[in-house]
Amino acid sequence: MKYYDLHIGKGIGNINFNDSYQDIISLLGKPDKIFEEDILFALHYENLGLYFYYDKDCDKLDNLNIMTDKINYKNKNWYNLSKNKIFEIIKSICRNRNLEFEYDYDDDYSDKTKHYQFHNIGVSLFFKNKRLSNVSISEPLK
Repeated sequence: MKYYDLHIGKGIGNINFNDSYQDIISLLGKPDKIFEEDILFALHYENLGLYFYYDKDCDKLDNLNIMTDKINYKNKNWYNLSKNKIFEIIKSICRNRNLEFEYDYDDDYSDKTKHYQFHNIGVSLFFKNKRLSNVSISEPLK
């Protein structure tokens, strides 16, 4: 199975936040599911563990939800790392970009998932039973 390189604030592999949904379909083929609601348009590639979300007002990738362990950041697979090790990596990313290491925390989930949002680099991490279960990336807040 293919591994995808995570590019914080930009995208994964050769997919970036300026890509239209047609670009994603050209790169990955037909999605398993397409969702369309009032303001949301989404492409779900369940077999790849990749979920692309668009604001209907613009044809630009808004959020990418990664639910596969086939993601690497600088040759490190985050799904094989502890929360503390991932936090060390994020601290380093923030330091290298002259950003504060800060996050919002939420554990208001029925399945005891813990959610950490690093808005200044556009990364959200979800942990379940102390293991990374989901990575969500978007463009960083300015």
